[in-house]
Amino acid sequence: MAIVNLKWNCCKRYNEGMQVSEIARILERGKYPAPSHYRNRVVKGSRTEKNPYHWTGSSVTAILKRQEYAGDTVNFKTYHTSFKDKQVRYRDEESFTIIPDTQEAIISREEYEKAKKRRKSTKRVIQAREKHLLDDMVFCNECGSKMYLNFRRYANGECYVYICDNYRKKKGCTSHYVQETKVIDSVLDAVHRIFSMYRFDKNECRRTLVRWICQRNETKSREVNERIKIITERLNAINKTEQALFEQKLQNEISQETFTNITVSLNAESELLRNEYGNLLILLDSFDDQKKSVTRFLTKVGTFADMEITKDDRYILEQLVEKITVEESETTDIYGKPTNEIRVLVYFKEIGLI
Repeated sequence: MAIVNLKWNCCKRYNEGMQVSEIARILERGKYPAPSHYRNRVVKGSRTEKNPYHWTGSSVTAILKRQEYAGDTVNFKTYHTSFKDKQVRYRDEESFTIIPDTQEAIISREEYEKAKKRRKSTKRVIQAREKHLLDDMVFCNECGSKMYLNFRRYANGECYVYICDNYRKKKGCTSHYVQETKVIDSVLDAVHRIFSMYRFDKNECRRTLVRWICQRNETKSREVNERIKIITERLNAINKTEQALFEQKLQNEISQETFTNITVSLNAESELLRNEYGNLLILLDSFDDQKKSVTRFLTKVGTFADMEITKDDRYILEQLVEKITVEESETTDIYGKPTNEIRVLVYFKEIGLI
């Protein structure tokens, strides 16, 4: 089957009521090369590397979604945040630029629209799955998206891994791939560390937490105060400039148009600075609130400190942990080669990251 006929047949079979998984099995039995093998982009270790005819339902869906096959040109599907950014990010379909009827169609417009309508109307049946200890608590530190569990099979066993949802859906972030067991161990270690400090000496535990919060916020507080000083000086300068402009206007040294243009610009800048000033004061207050919240946090800790937390005990973690974030940073190994390091950060309620 020629590649053109293959794509047309995929759309036709789908519109006749077949599921994408059924179409994939037909193509595999017919010994048609899979897309990755056809484009010579086979990933090492993938099933396509061993079987060049291995089709999946997602491969068929990708064909059905390609509007180019209906004769259109679709531009601006991807973007980079800057010229230094090497990560390809995908836009929403609403942001695409579509130029219709620029080339010969592989799939008729009627068949394409029919398949598109069916894809949108098809509802996925979500199977109930087992609850996991950290469900809805793990987030990507880079983009803020929630991280979800994916089940993986390997030659030496099976496991669940967390993957950034923004990467999973749109490739808009890096995967931040990390095993569930590593995240759980990091969280339990952080909780047990505070429990041990509390059981050893409650007062010293409180002083230690306050000291950690002060150290953590020291740099931020200094930066915020420096920014507040700059904003205050600039607002004073704007006030003096406006007074000088008003005097110049009264003495007819500048025109009404010039006076208006400059005044409007200064007022807009002044409003932005005042808003920023207010937000910075709120941030400083939050730093002080964290120190005052240590006592409330330790009251909760005292409730659970003598209990043994297991990997099935979610209630205690819900009372103490606000969220968990996963971050990925570039580092070097012992041989000086660049590598990526995954870190798990635990944010506690009332006191934040410790």
